[in-house]
Parts: sequence; structure tokens; C-alpha cells
Amino acid sequence: MTRGLAAAFVVVLVGVSVAHADTSSDTRFTWSSNEFASYCGFESATYLRADRDWFTDRNYSDKWHETSEAKLKTCSDCYRVADVAKLGPAVRVVRLIMTSESGDWFHEITYCFDSNDKLRAASAIFNCAWGWSYVTVYAFHEGGLKLQDSRWQNLETGKQISRPETADEMKDHWSEVPVYKLFSQFPFAKLIAK
Repeated sequence: MTRGLAAAFVVVLVGVSVAHADTSSDTRFTWSSNEFASYCGFESATYLRADRDWFTDRNYSDKWHETSEAKLKTCSDCYRVADVAKLGPAVRVVRLIMTSESGDWFHEITYCFDSNDKLRAASAIFNCAWGWSYVTVYAFHEGGLKLQDSRWQNLETGKQISRPETADEMKDHWSEVPVYKLFSQFPFAKLIAK
């Protein structure tokens, strides 16, 4: 993949995924957002309007620091980013975004935690530069994430498709959804002001 093409894919994938969580005009992932929100006990629109704390460890350094949405828009090497939204006293939502330097994939995993900071559910959107997305919704049950629903989708239209022939080539990325049973297990949790 040429450097220019890779950069174009990064722009497309970043724009696509961030649009999912931050605007109501992108309806490709509405079904998963609504299903996830129902497991968590909030409305999707409430999350879209919520204030957030932003964090990054830039290029997978594991040295997380607080940042801002504005700074992230100009960061050329922020390949792992997180934001945290508090939805009233009962729910905290964490979105973890990971991208490749080459721009061939973009993985957004969203978690919700109850008032005791215990995991309730998760959803994941894996966007691939080959033109497809793999979207999943999980409920936390008996110590683990249990798959509730999943779909392969066309990246641009959001229409459901059959499993792409190239899916196995990216399986190490789309199949990995780390489990954080408690909010405090995130490496940036201690940076949140009480």
C-alpha cells in the first residue's frame, strides 16, 4: 500500500468511525448503538451530547496522558485514543479507538460501567480499508463478554453483507475485544478527576 493511499485510508477510517459516535447523521451503526445503550440503561442521544475527557498514549506507548478533542484533530501519530463520558450518576461510557499506522484498519470499542464502576456491556466496530466493517454488541455476564449480536457491513453504506473473503486476514484485530471488568482497570482511569 503506498504512503499516499495509506494516508487517505486513515482519513476515511477516522472520519467514518468518529462520525459514528459523535453525530446523529451517520446511521450506519444506529442498530448497534441502540442495542448497546439498551444494555447499559441510557439513550444513544444522551451519549452523543455528553461532555468527555480525552486521553491518548500516541503510538501505543502505554504512557497515557490527558488531551483534548481539538489537539487530537491535529495529532499525526495518535493511533490509540480514549474518551470517557459520565452519563448521570449511574453510567460511565468509555470509548477506546485504535488504528494502524498504515491506515488499513480502525477499531472502536465502547464499554459502559454502572454506578459501582462494573462493566455492563461493550460494543465494537472494526472498519477495514477493504471496504467492510464488523460490528458486535456484547453483554457482560458471568465474568465475561457474551456476544449478543454481530454483523458484517459495507463500510460506506452500512448495509449488511456476507462475511468478506478478506476477513480472516484481519481476524487478529477484529476478534480481539479486551475485557475491563472495572473502570479502574483502564490505564488512563487514574487521570480522571474525581
